[in-house]
Amino acid sequence: MYNLNQKNQPDIIQVRQGELLAYKGYVHISVGIGLEYQIGNGEILQLKNSGVEYENPENMSERMTGGDAATQIFQFEAVAVGETELTISNNFRGRIESQQVWKIIVIS
Repeated sequence: MYNLNQKNQPDIIQVRQGELLAYKGYVHISVGIGLEYQIGNGEILQLKNSGVEYENPENMSERMTGGDAATQIFQFEAVAVGETELTISNNFRGRIESQQVWKIIVIS
């Protein structure tokens, strides 16, 4: 699995067909902090899995204020040979605060 959160991450990433790419980022939906992804060509790269790991799951189950602070996890699969772009946007109350864009090259 290729980790997109590496330090000094290159803008161009080459992976093999069938390989997974993972991205983790902070979200806190009740405060308005969220993540979104966009794939340029869904025939080359697809979202395989998405999940959330809550920082304090006991607070979430008790519906406590602030209990939804979490890490959002996206796993993408390189399903076909070719090139596409993957964009991850960090949002605050519906406004894009920052973006990361990678060119993904899938080889056989």
